[in-house]
Amino acid sequence: MKKIFTALLIVLVLTGCASAGIMDALTGGKQSIEYATKSAIPGAEPIEYRGLKLSGENAQIIIINRSPDKAYKFNAACAFVNERGAELGDFFIPEITLEPKQQLPLKNLYFKGSTKIAKANAKSLSWTIYKLEEIK
Repeated sequence: MKKIFTALLIVLVLTGCASAGIMDALTGGKQSIEYATKSAIPGAEPIEYRGLKLSGENAQIIIINRSPDKAYKFNAACAFVNERGAELGDFFIPEITLEPKQQLPLKNLYFKGSTKIAKANAKSLSWTIYKLEEIK
């Protein structure tokens, strides 16, 4: 009985590891964080955001470069995700240049999906970073 239990435990652990690897491959570099109006952007240090709001068919956000001495080119997409992992809608941040310590407000970013449903049901944000390049 002990051998069966141990074998079952090993199979479950290996299955969990395999499914985690498959999920990473399927998400293609997307990184999720808890839905908040202000946070760091995973995988985009030192870039952060604040003031995330949805209204009508648009999103608005302030993108911040926390670096004291480096400028960056940046663009990304942000998806609102429910507790089951389904995307409720997303918006795209076009390529921008951020000087050191700069805060850049972006308004009227087209939100693909229902802002009402996204605000009511989102549990996390999934970020896809397309460009994060230090300007020399």
